Amino acid sequence: MKTKVRPGQFCRFKAVGWDLYDRKVKDGEVVVPIKSPQGTPPFGTMGHCYVADAQTGEFIGLVMLASLTPITFNKEGVPSDRR
Repeated sequence: MKTKVRPGQFCRFKAVGWDLYDRKVKDGEVVVPIKSPQGTPPFGTMGHCYVADAQTGEFIGLVMLASLTPITFNKEGVPSDRR
């Protein structure tokens, strides 16, 4: 089952594809996909999106959508990965 990543959703990063060579984010780090900055291709174009640090909101850069796993929270607020 393929999970859909949306802007503003907490995701865990695990590098695949080109992200293995261009390490902006460490494996296991929690990031937030953001809407594309003005003048750049839209979110999801060619399977990529821009991400920001989940704690600070600092812009990180472009990553592949396949490297992101959405994190869900149960009623107690405990996070769990779907994959």
